[in-house]
Amino acid sequence: MTERPVHGPRPALPAPGTARDILVIELLGGFGDLLLALPALEALIAAHPHARMRVVTFLPGADLLAADERLDRVVAVTDHSGGSVRATVRAEITRRCPDLAVTTTRHSGIPRLLSDLGVAAVDDLWRGPPPDEPVDARFVRLLAADGVIDTASAELARARSGRLRLAATERLRGRASLAGALAGLGTLRGTDPRHLGASGWSGGLSKEGRPTGGHPPVILIPEAGMSIKQWPADRWRQLASRLLAAGWPVARLPSPEPPSAEPTVPRGKPRAEPWPPVAVLPASGLREAAGMFAALGERGGLVVGGDTGPCRLAAVMGVRTVALYGPTLATRYGLHRGWTVDLQGLPGCSVRRPTAITTQECWWSGCCPLDVSEPACLADITVQQVMDSVRHLCRSR
Repeated sequence: MTERPVHGPRPALPAPGTARDILVIELLGGFGDLLLALPALEALIAAHPHARMRVVTFLPGADLLAADERLDRVVAVTDHSGGSVRATVRAEITRRCPDLAVTTTRHSGIPRLLSDLGVAAVDDLWRGPPPDEPVDARFVRLLAADGVIDTASAELARARSGRLRLAATERLRGRASLAGALAGLGTLRGTDPRHLGASGWSGGLSKEGRPTGGHPPVILIPEAGMSIKQWPADRWRQLASRLLAAGWPVARLPSPEPPSAEPTVPRGKPRAEPWPPVAVLPASGLREAAGMFAALGERGGLVVGGDTGPCRLAAVMGVRTVALYGPTLATRYGLHRGWTVDLQGLPGCSVRRPTAITTQECWWSGCCPLDVSEPACLADITVQQVMDSVRHLCRSR
C-alpha cells in the first residue's frame, strides 16, 4: 500500500477495539527505554485485540520482542541518525498505513512526519510530566486520556508489568547458564579456583541452587552506560566483599574493566582496592540475559545495578532488584515494582531537572558540577544502604 497524502485534517484517533493496524514507534535510544514502553504496548494489545501490531525500535532492544507472537512485525533499526530514523518510519507507513501510530519519540521530526502522512497518532507522550509520576505508568495514563485504550486495558498492563515473553527453550538455556555460573568455585566462595582446595568447598550448593548457608545468589551490574550514572567503583568492590564475607554467592556482569584489575588512579591519590575474585558471567545477547534473569528470579536471587537497561531487564523478568539512581529521579525512572527497591542519591540536588534530564549540566558532559572526582548524587548512596536493601528484599519473599 502506498502512503496516503494529507487531505484535510488528520483522522480521528480510533476508539478501543476498533483499530485493525497499529504502529508503535520507540526510538529513544537504549533498550531500557523500550522496556519503559512495554506497559503501553501491553495496554494497546489488550485494548485492540484484533489489530495487527508493529513495532519500530533500535537494536539490540528489538531482539527482546522476537518471541512475542502477538506482534505482526518488529522492525529493527541500527542507524540512529535522524534521516535514517525518518526513512525507516516512512517506509513502514508506506508498507501499510496504520489506523493508529503511537510514538514515544519526538526527535528527528517523527511527529511532523506522521502529520504530513495523515496518520492518526498519539505523538506526545512526554507532555507536561510531573516529577513524581513514573514514566511507564504515565505513558499508559496518557493513552487512556487520549481515548485509545480503556480502563480495563490500562489495569491489565499494570498487572502484567511489561514482562517479556520467552520460549521454553530459552528458559531452559537460562537455567543452565545460571547453574553453570553458580557452580563456579569463584562464584560461591569469592575465592580464585587456583587458591581453593577441596577443604575450602564447605558444602557447595543445595538442590535449589543456593549455597548451604542459605543466601540466594546476587548478581552485580556495575556498568551503567554513562559515566554520570555510575556508582563509584570502590563502592562496588566494597559491596562485593561484604556480600561474600556474609556468605552470599556473588557474580557480576562483564564490563570493560577486567574483574581483578587494579583500578588506575591519578598520581597522589590513594589506590582503590581491587575487585574481590567473584565470577564474571559470560557476555551474552539480550534474550540470553533475559533467560538467565528469569532463572535467577525462579531461584529467589537478587540483582544490584544502576539506572541502566540490564538492571531494568532483571526487574522486568521478576528478579528482586536494588537500583541506584543519581542524576535521574527514581520517582520518574525507578523500577516501581513490589519486588524492587529504588535508592535515590542526593534527593535535593540543585542540578537535577526531573522532567528534563537531558538538559542537566552534568548529563552529556559526564562531569558533576558539585564534585569533580565523582557524581555527588551517586556518592551519596552508601554501601550500607545497599546491603540493607538487599537484606530487606531477601526477607520480603
